[in-house]
Amino acid sequence: MPPLLTHLLLLSIVLYSLVVIVDIVRKPNWRLLTEGLGIIAAFLLLRWSTGFPTVRESFSSLPSVVSVVAMYAFVLLGMAANYFFYLRKEFAWMSFIRPFLVSPIVLLPLIGTVDNRVDVESTQAICLAILAFQNGFFWRTVFDHAQRRTK
Repeated sequence: MPPLLTHLLLLSIVLYSLVVIVDIVRKPNWRLLTEGLGIIAAFLLLRWSTGFPTVRESFSSLPSVVSVVAMYAFVLLGMAANYFFYLRKEFAWMSFIRPFLVSPIVLLPLIGTVDNRVDVESTQAICLAILAFQNGFFWRTVFDHAQRRTK
């Protein structure tokens, strides 16, 4: 994984852990406790299987930084659009920021679709941006579906 993605994923895990800790302190419940234990388990699994957060260069081609940053921005836009589209109560910063903290997990599958070419065609860039926005918008659906399968 490129250093940018490794650091982005590590920052995301740390920030998400802090949000969960704040939520547990404010309103302790079992759901938050299991969420916190899930974060710890995911980090330990990454650490055991890949040596995360040690940066390792892969032998495959790496996407350009501009492509990754653009896709990441559109994932975040999709997540923000999802929040406002389904907003039924008053705006809450913690609920708004929470999806952004899992955004690297949503972004990782998209990274494999980008070639290591400098000359990305405009049509390809637009398609990748739309796909990134779509993945960001439907992030909750993907997570809910994965959670139901594991139960």
